[in-house]
Amino acid sequence: MMRVSLLALLAVGAIPPSAASAFDLGNGLAVTGSVKLEYDKYESDDTAVLDADLGLSWRSGGLIGFDAALDSTYIGDSDEDLTNIWAALVFSTDMGEFSVGAPRPVVESMAVLPRFGTSRLLDLETSFARGPLSTAAGFEDNGFAPGLAFTGQSGSVSYGLSYHRFEIGGDDLDLIQGVMNYSNGATTLFISGELGDLLSVDPSVVKIGGLYSADVYSFGGELARVDYGSEGITTGRLFGTYDVMPELTVKGDMLLIENSENIYSLGAEYRFGQVGFVEGGASFVDNDQIYDIGVGLKF
Repeated sequence: MMRVSLLALLAVGAIPPSAASAFDLGNGLAVTGSVKLEYDKYESDDTAVLDADLGLSWRSGGLIGFDAALDSTYIGDSDEDLTNIWAALVFSTDMGEFSVGAPRPVVESMAVLPRFGTSRLLDLETSFARGPLSTAAGFEDNGFAPGLAFTGQSGSVSYGLSYHRFEIGGDDLDLIQGVMNYSNGATTLFISGELGDLLSVDPSVVKIGGLYSADVYSFGGELARVDYGSEGITTGRLFGTYDVMPELTVKGDMLLIENSENIYSLGAEYRFGQVGFVEGGASFVDNDQIYDIGVGLKF
């Protein structure tokens, strides 16, 4: 199985979440995200995965607030712990919100599309061809990445810009991100970009896509271009979901990768209680099959 490493991605560049509502804790505190324990079965391998992607926000109703986030994946068969921690003071103004400290990159915090497929591990492993750069860079940095972020909204358009400095193998990676989302009813269109400077290479990611979410179904997709110096990969993604009943959603996902094998995924999610869910599916890469089943909480 692949393992995410930004240095490795730069070296082999030529190798070809459904939305959750905030859980209000009171006094201006809210938590979003999910925690999932998952079992993945490959052709010749299997592993347990513990994945947490949680955000905590506090808004005082005045000038100063606070945002924090934990993005962590523990992979059992390798004892690999990939963790990003973000925390920043937030200043609310008439222009928008300014975050200072180690803010979560805007490409992650303002993402429109859900994760790929039903397997957290497969979603992570395919990020080399889809981005974002900030996720892999944060795993390599193994600490707080200092930076600044700005997010704002004007009518149906929301936008964000952020800067981050990561330390990768003793070298600094300066990364700039920009996002613009346009929402009109059930439709959201987006464009995002990342540009970095590392080891005399300027890694970059550009994405454009959209999401349509109706009462019982949704569909969407994106086109992404990932470049590492003189090498690059273009990918296309299409997905759809359908609510068979209020508690049960079936999903289909497809990732088309330039000069490589395409990946297809089918799965389902069953929700119970206020925040519980069970999720499972099967993914197909050439002649290989990957099966996953997991249980978790979604906020």
